[in-house]
Amino acid sequence: NSRKSNSKLVATPLKIDKELQKNLYLNLKQIIFTSATIAIGEDFTYFKESIGLDKNTLDKVIHSPFDYDKQMKVYIPNDMINPSDRNFIDEEFLKAQLISTQGKAFVLFTSYQSLNYVYYMIKDELEANGIELFIQGAAPRTHLVNMYLAGKNPVLFGTDSFWEGVDIE
Repeated sequence: NSRKSNSKLVATPLKIDKELQKNLYLNLKQIIFTSATIAIGEDFTYFKESIGLDKNTLDKVIHSPFDYDKQMKVYIPNDMINPSDRNFIDEEFLKAQLISTQGKAFVLFTSYQSLNYVYYMIKDELEANGIELFIQGAAPRTHLVNMYLAGKNPVLFGTDSFWEGVDIE
């Protein structure tokens, strides 16, 4: 649907326990599973059952050391227009935010079209303000993350697929 380009369909087999048993568990002595989403509260039952692990398998929740209140901000404009409106992308608002915070941000888009449009609209002015810009596709993901970490007032532009599994401390 050309009017709803921010949708995606993801499919996963419902029963993978036998495949994992045959192809993974029998070949390894130890396995460590780690994810932000494998426990429900402190309970791993659903995850263990879905991938065929024994109920007595050791598990532990390790809470994030990330202090969300001190280390991040969420801006929700109260005057946003409908996303289907052709004037929805407000690069001026984003540019002002990035200049005021001196970069130090990830900017996430749901499409490459929006990503490229905004990046090239504000690139020159941000760079003139001493902000170092990085864009998904310019280098491999790990290289971009390392350049971001080493950058001065960095901003990394990417799509939703870029951020999966990225951890910045």
